[in-house]
Amino acid sequence: MVVCETEVPTMAEYEETMRKSMEIKELQDSMQGYHDLVDHGRREIYTLET
Repeated sequence: MVVCETEVPTMAEYEETMRKSMEIKELQDSMQGYHDLVDHGRREIYTLET
């Protein structure tokens, strides 16, 4: 299981950050072959309100 915690002001900013991160060559290189190790997955997004 991989858990990643992120705080962003809006979901739009989160989506933009994820899109931009996929354009980074170093990240692409480090993630190469990653999907070969994944059997299945899901993404859960929670909104915390105070």
